[in-house]
Formats: sequence, C-alpha cells, structure tokens
Amino acid sequence: MILGVTGGIGSGKSTVAQIFRRMGIPIVDADELAHQLLQKPKIQKKIISVWGKEALLHNAINRKWLARKIFSSPEERWKLEEILHPPIIRIIRRKVHQARKMGKDLVVVVPLLLEKGLEEIFDQIWVVTAPHKERIRRIQARDGVSAYSVRKRISAQMHEWTKRSKADKAISTFVPLPELEKEIDRLWREVKKFTHLPRARS
Repeated sequence: MILGVTGGIGSGKSTVAQIFRRMGIPIVDADELAHQLLQKPKIQKKIISVWGKEALLHNAINRKWLARKIFSSPEERWKLEEILHPPIIRIIRRKVHQARKMGKDLVVVVPLLLEKGLEEIFDQIWVVTAPHKERIRRIQARDGVSAYSVRKRISAQMHEWTKRSKADKAISTFVPLPELEKEIDRLWREVKKFTHLPRARS
C-alpha cells in the first residue's frame, strides 16, 4: 500500500505521521525533505541569490524569516517552490518506485500533493482535517505568530473542502489521541484489503 497523506497547515499531518511511525510503517515527509534540502549548500546559494543574505541566520537559512517572506505574497511563495519542489518531487517519486518494486508499504506526507498533481502515484489519498479555529490555535502555539499571519497562510493554500472532494478518506485530528490512533489503525487495515484495486479518478 502506497498512501498519500495531505492537508492544510495546522491540520495535524505530523501527528498522523507519528502514529504511522509507531505502527512501524515507513514515512516520507515532504516537509522533512524540505528542511534537509535547506541545509545543502547548493540550495542555500539559490535562496541567497533570490533574497540575499537577509535569508541567513548564523550561516544557515532562517526558516522563520523565510516563512514570513513566502507567505507575504504568491510571487514570493512561487520563488521558493521553484527551488525546493522539483528535488522534493524527484525524491518522493523515487521512494514510491522503490517501495512498489520491493512490495513494501509506504506513507508519504505531502502538503501540496493535490496541487502538484501527484495523485496517480498513490493507491489511496487521505486528507487530514481540523476546524479552522483549531488550526489557527495550533500554528500560533507552534510558531509564535499572530492569528492574522496564520489566516494568511491558510488562505494561500487549497481550500480544505476541495482537498476532501479529491481524497479517498478524510481524517479529523480534532479528537483525543487514542481515538485518532484507533481510527487510523482501523482505516489502514480496511484499505490494505483493497490495495489491488485502482484509485477511482475524479
């Protein structure tokens, strides 16, 4: 089973990924790949060529500064996507190919899975959801930013209802953790029975 997991900022994708890890299922996380790429000199040079040394903090990419910058306008966000997304997508495709070749399960967490048209490489797509106010609360607590800033980030992404309409299943993380763990385990066992069936195309 090759499962794609997506969802908006603050929806709880990382929590879902942690549950799968505890279940012993390999995870590929696009955000983790992005963080790794930001440490590579080649990528850092490209970012500095776009935004200058202002993007650095202690000789490393200042991720908080960069996040504020890219969510300030679509144009700024697209600049970073042009740098990071091609290598991230190449890595994801390679990992999926390897898992299929070996007959292994794999869960791939990709915030922009649908926006980048990656549906065809997965057996199932699950979208992670949470109420709008809860998402704002989570990101404020995590990043120490204003509610206005979080709303701007959310508005820059595909609407949750659009994601839900394109996914096979929707997972709400606005429940107690034991309940979420139980639901994910149940759904995983359920879909594993039907991995031989192709995804329905919308």
